[in-house]
Amino acid sequence: MIVSSVYDQVVAKVAERVSKLTVGPVKEVDNFTGPVSSKRAYEKINKYIEIGKQEGRVVAGGGRHDLAGEGWFIPPTVIADVDPKAHIAQEEIFGPVRKCTGAMVDVHPFGGFNMSGTDSKAGGRDYLGLFLQAKSVAEKL
Repeated sequence: MIVSSVYDQVVAKVAERVSKLTVGPVKEVDNFTGPVSSKRAYEKINKYIEIGKQEGRVVAGGGRHDLAGEGWFIPPTVIADVDPKAHIAQEEIFGPVRKCTGAMVDVHPFGGFNMSGTDSKAGGRDYLGLFLQAKSVAEKL
């Protein structure tokens, strides 16, 4: 959550930074993000963006990318003023549509599934186990 007294300033800064992110083929290192995985994902994510336009205020992205004819590219999108009970706040979008997790910076982990801050992949005590592989060794005497 963003403190209401600085909400507009934070939203403006996030929108400004996200608007500068580049989208395109990932073989070009300057691109921040590449295409989504399929036409189906592209259509589903764009449906959520259209829902988001009704449930909030698009401050960055929100349209179809000019590379859309060359792949399933979607510009990073930020939607502000979304009620916590809104459709897009309640469902995982799995695309470049950012939402607030409620995590506090430098306090809660950020990562895991859909950058939700949940699961051992977010860097909690179970994180090390992801780099280990259990083995059993038997010796016949």
